[in-house]
Amino acid sequence: MMLKRNLCSITMILLLSHSLVSQVLQIPNDVSKVFEKLYAYQFKSADSALKIRNAKHPNDDWTLLLNVNFYWWQYLSGIETKFTKDKIHQSISTLVLKYAHKSNLKDDELYFLTNAYAFKCRMSLLSGNKLEALTQLMTLMKTLKKTLGLENSSEFYAITSGLYYYFIDYCDVNYPISRPYVKTLPAGSMLKGIGILKKGTESKEAIIANESIYFLSKIYQETEKNFKLGQFYAKQLVIEHPHNLMYLYNLFEMQLLMNNQDEAYKTLALITSESKVNHQLNNQQIENINMRTQQALSKFLLQKNKLKSKK
Repeated sequence: MMLKRNLCSITMILLLSHSLVSQVLQIPNDVSKVFEKLYAYQFKSADSALKIRNAKHPNDDWTLLLNVNFYWWQYLSGIETKFTKDKIHQSISTLVLKYAHKSNLKDDELYFLTNAYAFKCRMSLLSGNKLEALTQLMTLMKTLKKTLGLENSSEFYAITSGLYYYFIDYCDVNYPISRPYVKTLPAGSMLKGIGILKKGTESKEAIIANESIYFLSKIYQETEKNFKLGQFYAKQLVIEHPHNLMYLYNLFEMQLLMNNQDEAYKTLALITSESKVNHQLNNQQIENINMRTQQALSKFLLQKNKLKSKK
């Protein structure tokens, strides 16, 4: 059970990526624009652009992957409906059926299949099916390890390789029970993984830089427990995407962890004002972010009061 919990917790961080780009792939301009709208929390505009893409290129791999990412952002923002999950599953299934049984996959085909399995695993975790998620994680690792080393010649592999090296080593060091499985995989290195991700933050490709920054913030928050560095990267995301409520929330959460209440309240004010002026959000999304911030703040104040009462 510990092994399952550990591998699934790794997956929850490892697979939060919204776009991992291969050197042999060129991101279509209209796809990049949809990602920009998603980062800006302009969901109605993203939806309109996605409909045009679906009409022009309904079975294209980028279209399928873009659909998965769009509805995943919808889910993250609070639209946790059966319709949203069904939309994600439909595109995932199409990609898996397209490439899962094909031998000698090309780099671009491997990229799309890896992303499909990644999201498939995440959806299993959302449904609480950890055993299924573990099976899919093992399948993902089999495809992911084929790209290791490519980061030396191309920054486009910074995210996948950086995360792989970091979490394989982290698992090996912190969870001895997982070592028999880990030993069957290429060796990891937390230091190397972080170094690769830091290199990724310097990429001229906005998506690679953005995702590298995001993962560094989550690593320093959730596994390294270095909230100062976590906050540093969380702030970078907010600077680049000031309207993204999820990034603002991540910064807010980090500030609470650092016991920086004054700064946390300033970020909370930004979240509140952004949610009010963003007319591309619906009531469900606004209620979701308000609920999350209030829950985090309540937990922080409760813990603070407990510490006061012990003195």
